[in-house]
Amino acid sequence: MIIIDGKKIAQDIRNELKSDIEKLRASGKGVPGLVAILVGDNPASESYVKGKAKACEEIGMVAVTERHPSDMKKMRCSN
Repeated sequence: MIIIDGKKIAQDIRNELKSDIEKLRASGKGVPGLVAILVGDNPASESYVKGKAKACEEIGMVAVTERHPSDMKKMRCSN
């Protein structure tokens, strides 16, 4: 039986991504980012997005969270 260490694999992936992002930044290229859009007030969603933002910051990515009320009608894309 093979035992897979998911935490180690995840950390290896984060380390690789951090290195890649540092290389992008050093070369003057844009750095990837994450935008999360939260509609309403759901504690589970808040917690999930907070975790993703923390992970982004740890590897050098930008993370932005947009919050909107649950009674919003529609979002319009600017494109």
